[in-house]
Amino acid sequence: MNSFITVNGTPLPSNTEFSAKWNDLDSEETGRSAGTGVLNRERIRAMVWEVDIACSMLTDAEIESLQNTFYPAELTVNFWVGRWITAKMYGAAGSFELVANPSGEPSWNFSISLTEY
Repeated sequence: MNSFITVNGTPLPSNTEFSAKWNDLDSEETGRSAGTGVLNRERIRAMVWEVDIACSMLTDAEIESLQNTFYPAELTVNFWVGRWITAKMYGAAGSFELVANPSGEPSWNFSISLTEY
């Protein structure tokens, strides 16, 4: 199991990779003046986290487990980026990809993007 990220308390498979980034949310009033070119920034919220998760060479059972893990509308995600971050998130987009496996058994790649509420 991967000890650097959990979703609703569930560790993800050991062959999980993730990347984390943050963005600020600006209001629609943010923009540059056409006359002066000066930026008028109205930040609504700072450091809204986005996490991209990818797992490779998964079994059918692992895929089913991941579907159940990411099914809820709200997820509590704990991840390590030099310190532990806990964020309430939702799954923005996910995918499964069937890949060739030398053993002949079906294997899957899985990815999902999570965004903080």
